[in-house]
Amino acid sequence: MTATAIRTALLDKLRSKAAVKSNWTIQKSSQFGHTDVVRLLLVDSRLDPTVDDNYAILISCENGHAAVVQLLLADGRADPTAADNYTILISCENGHTDVVKLLLENGRADPAALDNSAIRLSSQNGHAEVVKLLLADGRADPTADDNWAIRKSSQNGYTDIVKLLLADGR
Repeated sequence: MTATAIRTALLDKLRSKAAVKSNWTIQKSSQFGHTDVVRLLLVDSRLDPTVDDNYAILISCENGHAAVVQLLLADGRADPTAADNYTILISCENGHTDVVKLLLENGRADPAALDNSAIRLSSQNGHAEVVKLLLADGRADPTADDNWAIRKSSQNGYTDIVKLLLADGR
């Protein structure tokens, strides 16, 4: 039996109780990056990806599942600004470049939320590609919190990020 056949059989079995336990099926499928399952679940009106403060998109961003994030954003019900813009913050903190790119392109998540935590965390953790995306987007302020981004990237030895921040000129 193929993986798709197994997923379809599982969905058929769960279909009658798809929304039981706070939409557990879509939450866990999103958490583990099961794109095909999430795609199938999103067409079922009984499933709500916004349950538990938009847990499905929050956890898929945290785990770097860009394909799942893309599906949830395209569906339109999931809110990337939930939980104080956790999606963009955790994606930047964890260096999930593909997810950050999707969120920035979508435009709803705010990279300047919580005193520009997105650029501060990505700089502190050495995620140069994420820092490039944030600087190019223009909404995040690399000088926030007394230049936290350059102070922490310098302290942690991330020369490439220090160069990016100095070249930005803000």
